[in-house]
Amino acid sequence: MLKIVAAILHLGNIRFAEAGNYAAVEDPNFLEFPAYLLGIDSGNLNEKLTTRLMESRWGGNTETTVVTLTVEQVL
Repeated sequence: MLKIVAAILHLGNIRFAEAGNYAAVEDPNFLEFPAYLLGIDSGNLNEKLTTRLMESRWGGNTETTVVTLTVEQVL
């Protein structure tokens, strides 16, 4: 339980910058410790913080698209 709380607190230290029209983590080193506490790879954490999955359904078909977020959407 304490690892999760500590990871959430460390996620608050992450700052995002605009890279083109999309959000990017300013200093990827800030992802290392929260990723360790959560037991995941820092690359996966970066992906989850800066993208989202959009799922569209039309009839019986489902299509999933990865959408890169802007700085405003990330915050």
